[in-house]
Amino acid sequence: MDQSAVEVAAWVGIGGAVGSLLRWGVSGWTTSGDFPWGTWVVNLTRTFALVALFYASRGGTLLGAEGWTLLFLGVIRGYTTFSTFTLETLNFLAEGQWMWGALNVLLNVGGCLLGGWAAMILGLALSRA
Repeated sequence: MDQSAVEVAAWVGIGGAVGSLLRWGVSGWTTSGDFPWGTWVVNLTRTFALVALFYASRGGTLLGAEGWTLLFLGVIRGYTTFSTFTLETLNFLAEGQWMWGALNVLLNVGGCLLGGWAAMILGLALSRA
């Protein structure tokens, strides 16, 4: 690997570690009761951050190469729970809890689409500022 590939791998690794720790902390802090609220909060906040940063940095000057690699490829991608969402939904269905499973899908998919739309509007406004 050349030096630039090593630097990119380091930024992604550092960011991924930070994102994973954030995911663990936020999910644990917001989970309560029988519904996996922590996963939903992480999915919603990750979607919002990912979309807002993407649209805000379309001009390429907002973050710079290292900042983009650290935040977008490292932190935000390390801060993901899609596989956890899938497992939790399948567990609800396997246990015959169809309403909880449907609610989980509706809140995660619908919430992330609405949150992403709001983040896109914000990001586009920031990119024009």
